[in-house]
Amino acid sequence: MPSFVFSSATPETLKRVSTLQQGCSVKKTILVYAMGSSFDNELVKSVTDTGVLCLLADPTKTRVTDVEALEPTGIVISDYPNNNTDQYRFDKKMLGCGIPVLGIGQGWGLWARHFGFKVAESTEKHYSVEQMTLHGDCHDLFHGCGTPLLVFQNNGIRITNDRRLKVLGSTHFGGIAAASWYHLYGMKIHPEVPLVDGTQIMRNFILKVCDEKNHRRSLVKNKISAAA
Repeated sequence: MPSFVFSSATPETLKRVSTLQQGCSVKKTILVYAMGSSFDNELVKSVTDTGVLCLLADPTKTRVTDVEALEPTGIVISDYPNNNTDQYRFDKKMLGCGIPVLGIGQGWGLWARHFGFKVAESTEKHYSVEQMTLHGDCHDLFHGCGTPLLVFQNNGIRITNDRRLKVLGSTHFGGIAAASWYHLYGMKIHPEVPLVDGTQIMRNFILKVCDEKNHRRSLVKNKISAAA
């Protein structure tokens, strides 16, 4: 499945997207903000392997109006180094569009900070393989995944528990590992890393979570505007 860089929703770009969708017989388009993680290539592959069209958003140029014109099925924000300046030029208004978002590592921290959640940089700057315990009912994001689940985790970020967050998973080392708030999903774990079985998680986000949330996009958009 092809992918290409998406900077702005010009008529030519939208026509190209439509042509690719028709040529590949796909209807779903995922917009990936590759923010500079060493796993960005694996992330793009994990998205395209689900059989959808993957567009690579330029975090310094793609604006909320471009995202709304494109109307992607979902958005994925990759992890990134703390010194990545693209995070400051990222148009965070698109987080309130109601389009399902999956933030990985610092990608989770990006939307969490924007909406007032407490995010701390941990003194632990390494990654580790952990056992993640899933919480509550079998959430669509982890449908078909056993618990505990072997995961590859970024230990450099900590999200403080907040009554607004729905905690989906936790690890012994690092606390909250996955959570959601309305249409926004975040995880410290890297489902795209081949070392662990995260394929099902990415498939669930694209094929289950995005479908369910997009049916209620206007309702979610109004609720998050009132809560922000």
